[in-house]
Amino acid sequence: MLKVSSRIMLAPLVSGTANLNNFTLNKENKMVKNKKQIEITWNWFVARYKKLGYRSLNQFANATGFQKSSLSRYFHLQREIPSGTMSALCSVLKVSPNTLMKVIGEEWN
Repeated sequence: MLKVSSRIMLAPLVSGTANLNNFTLNKENKMVKNKKQIEITWNWFVARYKKLGYRSLNQFANATGFQKSSLSRYFHLQREIPSGTMSALCSVLKVSPNTLMKVIGEEWN
């Protein structure tokens, strides 16, 4: 039997069909992000903070008050961005929440 989180199962019922192209199944039949999506997401984040004038993740984290480890986990798709953090992160990255959601692969069609 395929095991999926309730988020994956419920989202299509609420707003259309889930975009499952960015997922693969691991050995336990759990859905995980694929390596290509992780690389794209991390590269976008690095390009974004560099475009804003930060030379490194360390400099960006120190200037914005975010933990380096949390930023790394968010943009390596190892942890979801908490809803309370989304607005602040969008603000410092100067992007809309919709853009950030698309980047991290949480867009639902």
